[in-house]
Amino acid sequence: MGLIVYASNLLGADTALVQGGGGNTSVKRTEKDHMGRETRVLRVKASGFQLATIKERGFACVRLDEVLPLFEREDMSDDEMVDYISRCLMEPDSPRPSIETLLHAFIPYRWVLHTHADAILSLANNEHAEQLIREVLGEDILIVPYNRPGFLVSKQVGSAVQGNPNASGLVLLHHGLVTWSDSCEEAYERHIALVDRAESAIRKAQAAKVVFPRKAGVPSLDRETRERIAAEVAPALRGALSSRVPMLLTFDGSEEALEFANAENVLELSQTGPVTPEHVLSTKPWPLVVQVDDPQDTETLKSALREGVRRYEEKYLSYFERYRSQVAPDVGPHNPAPRLIIVPGLGIWGAGADIQDSRLPVEIYRHTVAVMKGAEAVGKFRTMPEREVFSAEYWPMELYKLSLRPKPKELNGKVAVVTGAAKGIGLAVARALLREGACVVLTDVNEAALSEAEKELIETYPNRMKTVRMDVTDGRSVEAGIAASVLYYGGIDILVSNAGIAPIGSIVDMPLETWEKSFAVNSTGHFLVSRAVIRVMLEQGQGGSIIFIATKNVLAPGKDFGAYSCAKAAEAQLCRILAIEHGKDKIRANMINPDGVFTDLWSPEVVANRAKAYGVPADKYEDFLRDRTLLKESVTVDDVAEAALFLASDRSRVTTGCIITVDGGAREAFPR
Repeated sequence: MGLIVYASNLLGADTALVQGGGGNTSVKRTEKDHMGRETRVLRVKASGFQLATIKERGFACVRLDEVLPLFEREDMSDDEMVDYISRCLMEPDSPRPSIETLLHAFIPYRWVLHTHADAILSLANNEHAEQLIREVLGEDILIVPYNRPGFLVSKQVGSAVQGNPNASGLVLLHHGLVTWSDSCEEAYERHIALVDRAESAIRKAQAAKVVFPRKAGVPSLDRETRERIAAEVAPALRGALSSRVPMLLTFDGSEEALEFANAENVLELSQTGPVTPEHVLSTKPWPLVVQVDDPQDTETLKSALREGVRRYEEKYLSYFERYRSQVAPDVGPHNPAPRLIIVPGLGIWGAGADIQDSRLPVEIYRHTVAVMKGAEAVGKFRTMPEREVFSAEYWPMELYKLSLRPKPKELNGKVAVVTGAAKGIGLAVARALLREGACVVLTDVNEAALSEAEKELIETYPNRMKTVRMDVTDGRSVEAGIAASVLYYGGIDILVSNAGIAPIGSIVDMPLETWEKSFAVNSTGHFLVSRAVIRVMLEQGQGGSIIFIATKNVLAPGKDFGAYSCAKAAEAQLCRILAIEHGKDKIRANMINPDGVFTDLWSPEVVANRAKAYGVPADKYEDFLRDRTLLKESVTVDDVAEAALFLASDRSRVTTGCIITVDGGAREAFPR
């Protein structure tokens, strides 16, 4: 088993051979069953596992002598085949075997390797595919016409290999390459040799031909300008895509993406169809291409993106209606929004209901573009008929797999920005939002502390969290930080405005600079951040939630805490004004008033000052805060985070302009 794991990982590590969860490997061997009897089995990659990371547990174990008799059948439905194979498993807790299990079983050799190599697909998706494949790979290569994965294609492959034992390999049109041997090393070497031949022929052809000629009039913009434009227009695009379910965006502004987006033939090639049936589930049958004279005219581009999404959805629903007779009456269309959006002069966006779903179309389409480029270099790019594309997209086996996906978490598909997130309340809130499925951008002025927070969270949430240095008192820093957040995920749904400082001292002795700094951070900072985020939310048109972390001192100010209390009172009034001004836009604005939460704001100096103000020893101050509450409880950062989670979620969808106290019960601070 170690050898099949090694070979699989080796193939999976090369993204030019395998993308996403594609590809398949197997080995035939003898194992003992539960009664100790020697049994011939097929160990085949199970559904849902990836070749790059698969381990022994990822290979289903099927009794070979029970599935081989199926070769004599004329036909078998998918449901019958899956049900039969499930009864042939050696292990009751086995993962679900691949839909291509019989293909591997019917090839009478120990080792079988199957990939979707880009270069092979360039040959297999071509106007004269069979002729081209034999010219490049040799006359001894076997070719099987496209058929959806299942019994028939498995039998076709088995018959071809059994009838041609000296063949070097087999190409499934619009699908991929299969090699085999009784030696793992030989099966692997054959595989790589055939792929190398295809790559060599394509390189030679590309050297003699410009495959993606640049369209006249498409402006040449530097990467910084393209990303600035992408950040500006992404909320409009995301809003248009999110009419049915919240969507996230992944932007690809690489030179490779731009070469294809700017090509004269981008429209013709992109609308031809997917290069292999597996891709359609992530990319849909075709991407949306939005062409404008000048992408720097962002208002025109926003309008074009919104209109493009609307027309795409109409086109997709018409496509579904054309072929709906192929699916059961109770099966409706998938979300008709595009999964890929191409803008010449700018780049390509992927869209999906979670971050992985938005990244996968971009990753797959990089390979699609490579396949197109290779196919056009050696011939003419052609894919499977549209009816077959639909059949792959609505194949009951794939619909079943979709039904097994875990239920989305409460904040799945939502994007949150948290200020002052490196420590204390901000970090606790970020953790809670991440735990419930949100993508979170942590911002702070303290880069060192922000780096420590990133180290804590990145392993658990590698794709759903980003950090941005942002000074909330600097308008340009705020605008840049919010633009970066939008570029990461496509927009913003939740703002937790938490950054703050706690200056101490009496009014009469307070320097003007201390007063002004408190207002810059504790009041103006909330204004600058909320203004920038609301502008994003308005472009999205999907509402949003603004959460201000205020303080008990808004309602019950304390002695020697004037600069803090007055600035926080201004923050609270700002929250109310935002609730009034943007209720019509479904943007909620609420505040949380914590008290006695010991964070990094509570320096020894602050503790000493506040203890003195209340006439208690500094070392007893925390006990004093707890004992003065009605509940006699200490308040933690996690208590505040839970309140923020409620306000961020749709559980508070009809709550705005509200104060939630998280103070253990401070009756002098009851909202009135």
